[in-house]
Amino acid sequence: MVTIEHASAYAHDPQRAAEHLAALCGGKAEPFHPNPGAWVCLFDRTWSGPFIELYPRTSRLSLKGDEITFEAMPVAAAGAGTHFNLRVDRTRPQLEQLCAERGLTHGWRAWAGFLDVWLDEGLMVELVCSG
Repeated sequence: MVTIEHASAYAHDPQRAAEHLAALCGGKAEPFHPNPGAWVCLFDRTWSGPFIELYPRTSRLSLKGDEITFEAMPVAAAGAGTHFNLRVDRTRPQLEQLCAERGLTHGWRAWAGFLDVWLDEGLMVELVCSG
């Protein structure tokens, strides 16, 4: 079995995307201090559990000698290929209500059995409901 402890993705507005994801999943959004402008959604509300980092589209990880750092990019990253499939402890009606309250674009993918939710213009998450 493989457990994903964390993942990273770009967002146009990392804070807003992290806050939306935290609201949908019962997590907590916090700034991600190593990368200015980045935010993180902590799923168990602590740094010791799984989380997703959301980076501004103007920064990236870079290897400088033996050191890994974040660096500014001259041109913002484009595209929306990264997405996550998460099982959440909420029902479909609960998630759809939260999406409506937050103004999030969403749609039920019946053949797959999950809700597609756009946290940001270029960032989608698939949420598998508990009921």
